[in-house]
Amino acid sequence: PFLLSGELSSLRLSTRPDAIDAAALDRLRRYGVKTIELGAQSMCDEVLLRSGRGHMSEDTVKAAKLVKDAGFTLILQMMTGLPGDSPEKTVKTAERIIALAPDGVRIYPTVIVRDTELYDMWRTGAYREHTVEDAGEVCARIVPMFESAGIPIIRLGLNPTDDLSGGDAAGG
Repeated sequence: PFLLSGELSSLRLSTRPDAIDAAALDRLRRYGVKTIELGAQSMCDEVLLRSGRGHMSEDTVKAAKLVKDAGFTLILQMMTGLPGDSPEKTVKTAERIIALAPDGVRIYPTVIVRDTELYDMWRTGAYREHTVEDAGEVCARIVPMFESAGIPIIRLGLNPTDDLSGGDAAGG
């Protein structure tokens, strides 16, 4: 109703790469969606598997192409510091995201959220989060890559709070 009344001109949504297909894009277009953000998170399959993301890097490649070919604005989201990630893998993810030529990118250092599988992994010692310093160092390496490629960074970071995180987690 807000689109029909003119109060909004378009919608933006965020979804998983493996949720995108031609039928989904047709439906989204009918509902006024103009921008689609894909939660790529990493372009390293090992990181995606260890993090339980439920999709692989090829899903992001296919979805990004479908979204762009269908004329939507494409934003890709990436997370640094996921299980199995490293500064080198983060740089490789940035390179692969840049190769997909999105209209923008969001970069989120991983924050541990209470009552999630990642939180349980952290509590048992199966996952060690990166610190704020770690996140700052790796983001300092990848931000210039996106800038050089002319890809706007529309968000960098997420401030953890006691409500968001486990409270006792450093949550990089």
